[in-house]
Amino acid sequence: MITNSEVKAELDKENIACENREDGQETTVGSFQLSAHGKDHAMIHQLCQFAQNTGYLINGKIFHPGDSLVVPPVSIDFLLLPVVAPWSKISETLDFIDGVKTKKKFFQFMTVS
Repeated sequence: MITNSEVKAELDKENIACENREDGQETTVGSFQLSAHGKDHAMIHQLCQFAQNTGYLINGKIFHPGDSLVVPPVSIDFLLLPVVAPWSKISETLDFIDGVKTKKKFFQFMTVS
């Protein structure tokens, strides 16, 4: 498992094995090349403490920004973007989608059961 240092600290408490990759770092997992991008979670509200967030670029083609609006540093094939989140505003989300250079965009929706 690959994650950032804040999540790794929590996983370490539970003895869950993981590797830390921060903004600008790269690693290879099997046939996947992963590079980490960004370091801050998008603001939920000014009263909420910031959490760490890291987006990951997979094989230079697929990007998941996590819970942030970090634009990938390269043109990508696919953007995996959560569009319903406590921090999400539709105007910012649409601006982000427009700003990312990509061939395809898939949307991940949260559901409440």
